[in-house]
Amino acid sequence: MNENLSHVLLTGGTGFVGNHLIDRLLRGRAGSGASAVEGRLLISVLTREPDDAVKQFRQQYSDLDASLAPQVSGDPKSFAANQRHGILCVDRFDQLAGLATPDAVINLAGAGIADKRWSDSRKQVLRDSRIHTTEKLVGWLTTLDKRPRVLVSASAVGFYGAQGDKPVTDETAPHQEFQHELCRDWELAALQAEKLGLRVFIPRIAPVLGRDTEGDLAGFLKRLVPPFRFGLGGPISDGQHWMPWIHVSDLCRLILTALDDEHFSGPVLACAPDTRRNADFTKALASTLHRPAVLPLPAFALKLGFGEMSRLLLTGQQAIPKAVEALGFKYDYPTLDEALKAVLG
Repeated sequence: MNENLSHVLLTGGTGFVGNHLIDRLLRGRAGSGASAVEGRLLISVLTREPDDAVKQFRQQYSDLDASLAPQVSGDPKSFAANQRHGILCVDRFDQLAGLATPDAVINLAGAGIADKRWSDSRKQVLRDSRIHTTEKLVGWLTTLDKRPRVLVSASAVGFYGAQGDKPVTDETAPHQEFQHELCRDWELAALQAEKLGLRVFIPRIAPVLGRDTEGDLAGFLKRLVPPFRFGLGGPISDGQHWMPWIHVSDLCRLILTALDDEHFSGPVLACAPDTRRNADFTKALASTLHRPAVLPLPAFALKLGFGEMSRLLLTGQQAIPKAVEALGFKYDYPTLDEALKAVLG
C-alpha cells in the first residue's frame, strides 16, 4: 500500500494520529526491501513549531539503522538531492516551493476540542485551527501548476451533534449545535479542493483508542484510564448515551487506504461497528483493567466544571459506519473488547 507515493504533505503530523501515520509510511518503506532511491518517500509536516518537530522525529527514528533512518530537517534545500526517506518540518506552505508537488495531502490540524472550557475565545481557536488552516491549505493548492491527487481532511463524529438513541449513519441529518457547526465549516473548507480537481475524502472520526508511538496512553483513554486504575471509575451520568470509537490502527489504515483507492470520496463515518452506551463502555474498560466501575460521575458536576463542553461527555451518537463497510474496509479491531485488550491488556 502507498508504494507509489513519493511526497506526502501532512498537517497535524506531530499529534497522536499524525505520528502513527508517519510511522506506518516510513517503517513500511524501511521494511519493504526497496532501495533508498527506488522507494524514497518525503513527508512534509506543517507545524507551528518546526524545530521541536525535528527533535521529536529524530528521537522517534533513532532506533533504525543509519541506512534506513529518515533524514529529518527543517531546511527544504537539504532534500533537493537527497536519496533517503525524509521528514521535512516547516511552518509555511511556501517553504515547499522548491520541492516536487505532493502526491497526497493529509489534513489533521486542529486544537484539542476537549483541552479547555469552551469560552468564546476558545471556540475561535478551535475554528481557526481547523477552518482557517484548511482554507490556507486550499488557497496554497490553487497556486500550484501540478496538484496532488487526493486530499484526506479530517472531521469528527461531532458533525452529527447529539442524536439520542437514533441510529446514526453517514447520511443522518445533524443536530444544530457548536460541534456540528465546527465540523460543517471545516468540511466545507476542505471540499473547495474538489473544484481544483482533487479527490477529497473526509473521515468523520470518532474518539480514538490507542497508545502513541512511544507506547504511552494517548487520546481520550489517557484521561479516562487513570481513575479506573485506582478503582474510582464509573459511568457518566446515567450511562445511557452512546460512545462511538475507533482504534488508532484502523483509523490509520482507513486514511492510508483512501490515499490509493479512488472509491473513498466525500464525508464518511470513521468509527468501529461496535458503538456502545457509556455504561457498557465503562463496564468493558473496567473489566479489561480488572477494576470496579461503581462511582458514577454526575451530570451536574460536569456541567458546572466544563460548561457547554460537557456535551462532549454527556451526549453521543449510535454511529454505524455503513459507507466504510460497503467499500469493503475490514477492521483489525471491530469490537470494543478486542480494542481495549490490544491497548490495555
